[in-house]
Amino acid sequence: MSYQKSLRNSHEEKAKMSLKSLPFYFVWRASEIGGRVLCIAMFASAFDLWVFGPLVFHWVFMSGWLILQKTTFYKNVCLEKVFNIICGYVMVFCFLNLREGQTRFRVILFYFILYVENFFMLALWFRFTQDLGAWFHLWGFIVVLILFVLHIVFQLVYYWFFHPTKAIKMCLPCDRYVVYSSICHDLQPREDSAGGDLNRSCPTNMEIIVENKGSKIAQNTFKDSQVSMV
Repeated sequence: MSYQKSLRNSHEEKAKMSLKSLPFYFVWRASEIGGRVLCIAMFASAFDLWVFGPLVFHWVFMSGWLILQKTTFYKNVCLEKVFNIICGYVMVFCFLNLREGQTRFRVILFYFILYVENFFMLALWFRFTQDLGAWFHLWGFIVVLILFVLHIVFQLVYYWFFHPTKAIKMCLPCDRYVVYSSICHDLQPREDSAGGDLNRSCPTNMEIIVENKGSKIAQNTFKDSQVSMV
């Protein structure tokens, strides 16, 4: 919470976090990390060193994902990759945003992977732990589920009512360029040989070049359901 608040304070163009938003942000992050750590601890108590299997996989995947996002914190390429690997380790426990722009598709992908792993580890612990019947067997399971619910609820409440950037659109069109730019990196506009942008939206007036026997004959402009020949 302190990191996020200080990060926004360090950028003059960024809206600042209000005091009333801090408790919601704190509960969001505390329940996210707390539930994750409890799942890892429970799984490790039942399967010992096997816990490193999902953790190493998660670390490698997140590090590769950050490299794919083409972050630009260092001019040196090797240092940038080392930085991505370190941040990939942090993302074993919680989401870390390293790029500007739309983040919701990155958030959705990250939490999907995180919760699949969490439920996988929690279910295996609940079934195969040697502490079956102990007082914390059922209660541990319930507490983790409560933390999961708190995480999702307080995150949504924070974005709906307390995020420094007001009027956030909760739903975005699933345009392939928007999704790819959010999950990976920004796409550069593709240009044709004449320098035109191929990613532009279709114009209202559709101009069609008709060629007959190797020479340009006409340019048809379709507008208001009428065709004019030039």
